[in-house]
This record gives sequence, structure tokens and C-alpha cells, in this order.
Amino acid sequence: MLQNVEVKKLIEEAKAKRIERVQIDSDWLLKRLVEELEAYVKDLYDDNNRLLPVKEWPDIWTQGLTVGVDVTTFGESDPGKITKVRVPDKIRRLGLIGKHVDVKAFVEVHRHEASESIIDTMQKVRERAKSLRR
Repeated sequence: MLQNVEVKKLIEEAKAKRIERVQIDSDWLLKRLVEELEAYVKDLYDDNNRLLPVKEWPDIWTQGLTVGVDVTTFGESDPGKITKVRVPDKIRRLGLIGKHVDVKAFVEVHRHEASESIIDTMQKVRERAKSLRR
């Protein structure tokens, strides 16, 4: 079915509509990965090296960048205190950025050069094939 031009056209139109609807495309993804990569853990702490309340964290940290937090409580009325923040692997983010279609950091370039003798041989094979068809 994917060889059918009309089917391909319908699929491409549906993809374009989805991108427009959700506003997420490769540019958005690349920008988000860069923002996450450039987020500083130090922005989660005050001048006395104490972890800030979550409501004071930069948006990037509260929008899914934090992998998890550990909270310690000292009683039923105690709202708890965050004692540990787990963050994602930045090397993985670099890898995702590098694999991005427009960055192409990990695309291997393959060059194939044919010597004249191979080119001559191929030409002779083509000519021989033509003569056999006649």
C-alpha cells in the first residue's frame, strides 16, 4: 500500500496535520533537548546550598527533566523535605541531539571511488548485454 501515490499523499497530509495540531516537530524537539542539556543543577539551590522549594525551580526542571526526587518527612503534619533530586543522563541527550536529522553528527560519510578499469569493465559488460539482446 505504501507504493500507492495516493496512500503516501494521505499519510503525509495526516502527519502534517498532526504536527500542526500538537506543535511538536523536529525543530521543537531539538530546541527542547538543548534546553534540557543546558539546564544547571545549581539553579535548584539557594545561596546557602539548600534545595529550593519545587515551586521556585526553573520551569525546565518541573516540566519533566527531573527523573525523580526523594522526600523525607518527620510526621503526619510535616509536608516533607526533598533530600535528593535524580537527574537524567546528559550524555544521552547529547547523543539524541547528535542523531537529529539536521545535526547529523553521527552520520558516516561513505565515498566509493571506482578505478578506470572497473568503469571500463562495466561499460564493456553493458555493451555486451546490449549486443546479446539484439
